[in-house]
Amino acid sequence: MTISLHRSAFFEAILKHEGSSVAVVENESGASFSYSPLLNSVAHAKEQLLALTGKCDTSISGERIAFMVESGYEYVVTLLAILACNAIAVPLAPSFPAPELRYIINNSEALVLISSAKYASKAEEVLTEGLDSIPLFYQLDGTRNISTIEEEVKLRDFSDEPRGGMMLFTSGTTARPKGVVLSQTNLTAQAKCLLEAWKYAPSDRLLHVLPLHHIHGTVNALLTPLLAGSSIEFMYPFNVNSVWTRLAAPFLPAEQANGHSQNHVGKTNGVQKDETKTPITFFTAVPTIWSRMLKAHESLSHDMQAAGKIAVSPKFFFRNTE
Repeated sequence: MTISLHRSAFFEAILKHEGSSVAVVENESGASFSYSPLLNSVAHAKEQLLALTGKCDTSISGERIAFMVESGYEYVVTLLAILACNAIAVPLAPSFPAPELRYIINNSEALVLISSAKYASKAEEVLTEGLDSIPLFYQLDGTRNISTIEEEVKLRDFSDEPRGGMMLFTSGTTARPKGVVLSQTNLTAQAKCLLEAWKYAPSDRLLHVLPLHHIHGTVNALLTPLLAGSSIEFMYPFNVNSVWTRLAAPFLPAEQANGHSQNHVGKTNGVQKDETKTPITFFTAVPTIWSRMLKAHESLSHDMQAAGKIAVSPKFFFRNTE
């Protein structure tokens, strides 16, 4: 069976990346996923979305698809599946109260609300009242759309004009949040500029501690690494001690490193591997995070401080201080 995805620079790049290279790591579980099955997972998720809505490749174009999924492989697959439909992804922050989420769903006129199992009860609460039009609801089953059957994935240009992208909402400092649509052309241009400026590489491992309903966490720390073939290790929400522990882990004395890594041994598409032994080479964060990390470094153990200094030295580490 052949499944078609809407052609984009992101999908073209993913097809060309080394299939065995790690694309996504979920730090908490230790699970990691290579580039090889990623587009297959996206294709399955796209077909499920079309089946749910009863739409085809052209009629779903431009529809708003809201989703509330935790940082990790399922988030990446869900976002890319929406873009593959030439639809508009509307990421929701699970930390928002239900009335705020209802406002975003109403304002975006979302056709569908997708939720992971973790946030299913929050999604159901949102759907109970206060909506102008109740969107279709779909709960992810937790399988991450990983199939044992490798189907052929082809990219194609559909006849309609590109209408997909993302709708991100402003913080609402002076008024109610406003939805800002970023087309796939816009997202691609931003990612390509960042790729050129920051020199992301397939050998990079980015530690992702940012929320994914803002442009920084999405474009700088997700779409651009995927375009480059880098690895993204999700560790959200940000915890200063956890971040220092992860950064230092590859450079700690063996007995300490082994003690830390026992809880982070997972599987890469079924193969056991300890991902904490891979140095973090890329870290992008906001000033508040950098400030907290500098302050916390003083209270770390001597070995942790020493390992942390090596981890963030120019030899291993690229720092962005947006």
